[in-house]
Amino acid sequence: MPAYLIVDLEITDPAAWASYRSAVTAVVQNHGGEYVVRGGATIVLEGDWETQRLVVDSLPQSGCPKRILGRS
Repeated sequence: MPAYLIVDLEITDPAAWASYRSAVTAVVQNHGGEYVVRGGATIVLEGDWETQRLVVDSLPQSGCPKRILGRS
């Protein structure tokens, strides 16, 4: 069963972000994942959630998000 890793990022250091983005892309791909959403405009339909940069990864197994985050 696939799992989804949902991340809401606030980028405070663009130079560090560029390096991190390259590294994390390789980690997601090494776990068989792919990006479903990577930034772009968002619309909040209910509540007051203010997203900065939304990323959604699709992963092949439910345990993958924990392994990626080192919490297996």
